Amino acid sequence: MQALATTVPEPHEPRARRDDPRPANGVTRLIAAAIARPDLRNGTLSLLDQAVVSATSFGTSVLIGRPSSKEELGVFYLALTIVYLARGIQEQLVSAPYVVYYHGRRDEAQALYTGSSLLHQLGLSAVALVILLGILGLLSIGIGPPGLAPAVWVLMGALPFLQLREFIRRLAIAHLQMGTAIAIDVCVALFQLGTLGALFYFELLSVPLAYGVMGAACAIACCGWLFAKRRPLQFAWAGAVADWWHNWGFARWALASHLIGFATPYVMPWIITAQRGSADAGVFAACVSIVGTASMFITGLAAFLIPRAAMAFSQGGVRELRRILRVAAAVYASVLGAFALFVLLSGDFLLVLAFGGKYAGYGAVLGVLALSMMALSMGLTAGVGLWAIDRPDANIAADMCTLIVTLIIVFCLLQPLGVLGAALGDLGGKVAGALVRYATLRRLLKTVPSLSEA
Repeated sequence: MQALATTVPEPHEPRARRDDPRPANGVTRLIAAAIARPDLRNGTLSLLDQAVVSATSFGTSVLIGRPSSKEELGVFYLALTIVYLARGIQEQLVSAPYVVYYHGRRDEAQALYTGSSLLHQLGLSAVALVILLGILGLLSIGIGPPGLAPAVWVLMGALPFLQLREFIRRLAIAHLQMGTAIAIDVCVALFQLGTLGALFYFELLSVPLAYGVMGAACAIACCGWLFAKRRPLQFAWAGAVADWWHNWGFARWALASHLIGFATPYVMPWIITAQRGSADAGVFAACVSIVGTASMFITGLAAFLIPRAAMAFSQGGVRELRRILRVAAAVYASVLGAFALFVLLSGDFLLVLAFGGKYAGYGAVLGVLALSMMALSMGLTAGVGLWAIDRPDANIAADMCTLIVTLIIVFCLLQPLGVLGAALGDLGGKVAGALVRYATLRRLLKTVPSLSEA
C-alpha cells in the first residue's frame, strides 16, 4: 500500500529521470521481480503449456463429437483410453525416473542416460503395438465393440508418435525448457485442429481419420525436435539395460500407484459400453470433455503446490504445512465450487453448445461430474501433504478405496440410471478417496516430530 501511495511524485519531489534504470513505481518493481524469478516464470509457462494441451484435447473432442453420432464418439473415447493408458505407463516407467535420476549424473553419463530413456520409450512403444494386435484379435472374434477395430488399426501407426511426442514434451519440462515444450504443443495444436477443422468443414471427418491426423501432427512435431534438439544423445545397449533395472526400483511403485489411482477413468468407458452400449459411452465422453476443462486449473495449481508444500514442511514443520494445505483447499473449493455451481445452474447448456442438440437432457450428468472435479481437487490437496512428509505410499489406501467405491456404485446404478449412475459412481469414489486421504494425513501428521524435536 505504501508503494502504491507514493507512485505519483509530490510537487516538491524531483521526477525520475528518463534514463533512470530503476522501475518507476511499486507495481513495476513487483512485475520486474516476478519476471526475474525463474521458478515463477517457468510455472507460468507450464500453466500456459497445459492450457495449450487442454485446449487441443477439448477442441479435438468437439470437432469429432459434433458431426458424429453418440456411438462414434463413444468409439473415439474407447480408443483414447488406450492412448491414455499407454502414456500413463510410459510416464511412470520412463519419464518419472528420468526426472529423479538425470540431475545426479554428469556430462557423458547424462547423454547416455537420455539415450537410454529414449530406447526405453521405443521399447514400450513396441510392447504397445503387440497389445494393439491382441486387441484386434479379440475384436475379430466378436469380443468388444466392432466399430472400434478401424480406429485400432490406425492406432497401430499413430500410437508410437503419440507416445514419442509425450516423451519429448516431458523431457523438455524435466530440463525446464518450457519454450521447447510450448513450441511442440503449439505445433501439434495448429496442425491437428487445423486439419480436423478442414475435414469437419468438408464433412469428411471420421474417428479413424481423426487418429491418423493426431498421429501425423505428433510425427511432424517429433521430427522438428529431432532436427533442432540441443540435448546430446548417446546410445549403449548394455547401459540401457542397466538403467532400466536401476529405474525399476522406483518405477514399479509409481506404476502401481498410477494404475490403481487411474483405473476408474481407464475402465469406466469400457464398463459403460459393456452394460449400456457405445452410445452411452459417447454421452459420458462428451460430459467428461466439458468438465475436463477444469483439470487445467487443478494441474496448474498442483505444479506450484507440490514444491511449496515440501518447502513449507521442511522450513516450518507441520503447522506451516497445514496452513499451505488449508489455503490450497480454499482456493480449489472456491474456484471449482463456482465452476460446479455454474454447471449445475446452466444445466445442459455447455453440453449442447459444444456437441449439439443430440446431447440435450444430460445436464444432471454434467453437474455431478463437475462436483466430482471438486472432490478430486480436495483429495489431491491431501495427497500433496502425504508427499510433503515423504509418505507417498500412504496414498495407496485412498486409491484402493476410490476404485472399490466407484465400481460398487457403478455396478449398482448404471443399469437403472444409465450414464447418471456412472457419474454418481465417479463422484462417490472421489469423495470416499478424499476422506480416506485426509484421515490418513491427519493421523500421520500427529506422528511427525516438531522442528524443535527433530
